[in-house]
Amino acid sequence: MVCRSLDSRFAVPSYRTGTLFKIRNDNLQVTVSYNFMKAAYKYIESIQDDFYQKEDGLPLWFNIRDSLQNPAYKDLFLKESGMSLDDLNSLFNALNRPLPTKFENPYEYPIINDLYTNLTDSIKLVNKNNGKPNLFNVEQFPVIGTLPIKTINAFICKVPNSDEFAILLNHGIIKFSLILSRLFDLLITENKHGWIDFNAISKNIILRNYHLKKKSFLLTLDEFRKYFVTYEYGDEFMNGEYVLHKTSQAKQYADSYIKFILAHELGHFFKQHLAEFELKIPSTLEDYKEQISKHYRMESEADVVGAILLVENLNINRLPIHFAIIGITIFYCSIDILYGSVFSTTHPRTRMRYETVEKTLRNHYPRHKMSIEIGFEIGNTLYDIIKENYE
Repeated sequence: MVCRSLDSRFAVPSYRTGTLFKIRNDNLQVTVSYNFMKAAYKYIESIQDDFYQKEDGLPLWFNIRDSLQNPAYKDLFLKESGMSLDDLNSLFNALNRPLPTKFENPYEYPIINDLYTNLTDSIKLVNKNNGKPNLFNVEQFPVIGTLPIKTINAFICKVPNSDEFAILLNHGIIKFSLILSRLFDLLITENKHGWIDFNAISKNIILRNYHLKKKSFLLTLDEFRKYFVTYEYGDEFMNGEYVLHKTSQAKQYADSYIKFILAHELGHFFKQHLAEFELKIPSTLEDYKEQISKHYRMESEADVVGAILLVENLNINRLPIHFAIIGITIFYCSIDILYGSVFSTTHPRTRMRYETVEKTLRNHYPRHKMSIEIGFEIGNTLYDIIKENYE
């Protein structure tokens, strides 16, 4: 998602109570607080409305201390939202920070920051290895931050009164990825040699693709290690068997999901979409169609650039690129089933976006045909598993 600055696109058209995502194990669930989310959006909108006509028509950033501490706002939201005073103070404190805001949980911002650092470091290496330092034509990357709002979306924006750009992820993305890790981890089954089967899904798919390519159903131990075990499993036992580092595969899938979200927003940055984005209300049907077409093009371009950035990131980190494709597939699954994750007036249909990325990767990486086939097959299988566990 791309926006020129913080504006009314921060708002959501409606709100929903209840469960956001629930695994059938009752101990693993994420819920959305209706009152907290509604109050958070109303608060941000009120700050934007208050300052929208200042600073050349751009809203000021919402960490202005006087406004955040205005007793009238607190009284209003305590009355309308039913939030406790402690919850409201937590919201105010989270928003009353220099850009970008960071959610109060000390364990979750570092997750995003580490993944973002890994992604941007790999881009620098790609530039260096290609002998083209300005391949992406950037001197510094956008800053990264999270917002304490439990929706599943992210956006890049220009920081008012600054030359900086910011990629902000709403808090629900972190929660959703952690739940995905747990869900995938539950699918890993134990046998007499230890944690070695990812519910037979990944191994069977990888071996089947390998067999189709080699036209052989026999694998030596070295071949099996080369094409599967080396990347996905841990240490070798004395008897030649392997034991899975239990969370490694599940974590890589969920990490790739978050990295693709970040890479997508970097795609907007590299394609300079912020410079051509205009916030205006269309006055005619043709204006409306033109605006939608422009948004669709920018989102598709960001998808393609993001997918390539993610594949290159895994290559540099010596991970198989099917992890990238699985993360991409999970991303499209999440926006397909989770309420309010994208705006239909600015984003193409999910299936169209998915097919565009799939075609691009097949054309761009012909030497990795087998890994691409593996990635899409595993990804589609996990897509079905996620949908089955979504309520």
